[in-house]
Amino acid sequence: GPRAALCAGVGALGVAASLMLDTEPMAASVAGTKLGRRASGPSVVLVILDSVRADHLSLYGYQRDTTPFLRRLASVATLYENAFSTSDTSIGSHASIFTGMYPSWHGAHYAPPEHPYGRSLDPGIPTLASILSERGYRTMSIAANNAYLSDGFGLTRGFQLRDARALLPLNWPEDFGRSFLRWILSGFADTAETDRLFRRAEELNAQISALLAEATGKGPLLLVVNYMDAHHPYVPPPPYDRVFPGKDRRYTYRAYQTAWNDINSQRRAITARERRHLISQYDGGIAYLDHQIGLLVHDLREKGLYEDTMLIVTSDHGEAFGEKGLLEHGVSVYQNLVHVPLLIKYPGQKQGLRVREPVSGADLMPTALARAGCPIPPNVQGRDLLGNGPGRLHFVLSESFPRTAGFVGTKCTRFERTERAVISGNMKLIVSTTGRKELYDLAADPAEERDLYRAGHPVARELEARLREALQTLPRRQAQPSRLDVERLRQLKSLGYIR
Repeated sequence: GPRAALCAGVGALGVAASLMLDTEPMAASVAGTKLGRRASGPSVVLVILDSVRADHLSLYGYQRDTTPFLRRLASVATLYENAFSTSDTSIGSHASIFTGMYPSWHGAHYAPPEHPYGRSLDPGIPTLASILSERGYRTMSIAANNAYLSDGFGLTRGFQLRDARALLPLNWPEDFGRSFLRWILSGFADTAETDRLFRRAEELNAQISALLAEATGKGPLLLVVNYMDAHHPYVPPPPYDRVFPGKDRRYTYRAYQTAWNDINSQRRAITARERRHLISQYDGGIAYLDHQIGLLVHDLREKGLYEDTMLIVTSDHGEAFGEKGLLEHGVSVYQNLVHVPLLIKYPGQKQGLRVREPVSGADLMPTALARAGCPIPPNVQGRDLLGNGPGRLHFVLSESFPRTAGFVGTKCTRFERTERAVISGNMKLIVSTTGRKELYDLAADPAEERDLYRAGHPVARELEARLREALQTLPRRQAQPSRLDVERLRQLKSLGYIR
């Protein structure tokens, strides 16, 4: 009938769009690599689930069964119950995962006014990929995040092969045409696919499978995978878009962008209908990713790569859905934005293990280097998770440097600040450059509803002193003008980072 024909037409347009890729050259090598050298350490497969918060995984006790595969994997892996991203943005946290340093030290984070969308990573800082490449590893980055994991921000340094191709969706230069067409069609069919901005996990997995087949038997590899299927605009494929109730097919990405503007500028609160829709699609995206991770692990097993591989599944940051009057990410260091999943299957591991102590995304680089038998650079602040002793800071740190631009029709001063969270044991202190301070006992109050801060509180005083001491070691940086080219700005806008 007409509805079926319309669905088929929209689907065909989506398929056609997915074939038109803005292809970035995939380098076969990078300067300084010693590709002839045969490394002997284990392979490292690092899976980063962009924008996935820990408390929406059934692996972490969420009431919806979003992660059945990861729950099974946890029976033979190490689950870190209290893992924290170093930042609430992709650029800051990915840079920390790759360098073992916190954002204030590696510098790749939002830094308005000179770098409102992110400062590039200093080329002098060693990365996991650059070190392992020098040691003879084959290094590959396959990413759906085509803004921050393309070459423009320095995060791909050291990867001999890197692919952050952009999907060309049904997206005219301005949103109005697409949104209006979608609104008309949504009266007859589900048109959410027209809002999709990224390559799907299944597309990345098909590419990864071919790369793994080619790499098998040629020595250890570092494979970094970035999936964006739980990132806004939250467009999981069928049947995952309906597996959890609440979908509103008339809700468009343009409506979401308006909500972002209104809610974060405190014009209004999120509505119950908006929240149900957004969370139903977000959870559907996580369930889809769980299935795709299962297929990736099956592929590793089939190719004989699973047993001796260090497999890491984590996230770069979480997501806010109206809690504390916040929407999306890049806005705060509350738990929904920095408490992330972390599951590591170490080489040869057969028994499940749960770790309750706080750990950081900055710990992944030194942990992987230690398994590969590589010395850990002296500037690394994270620690080997299987080693002894705390990291150099003796606490876990999360930082938020919000972009202050992008609000339409209002001057929003709410985010003209830097916010840091210091976590030690169960306690979390939040300090803002506005002077605001908050203290939470995460064991008793994981939703951060009871602020315990008071002047002279012994725990707050101790954590503040540790943070002050650490900040005295910050490197000096001279202000430099932003050098983002027109193409990078276009990519950032297409992903919703520039509104």
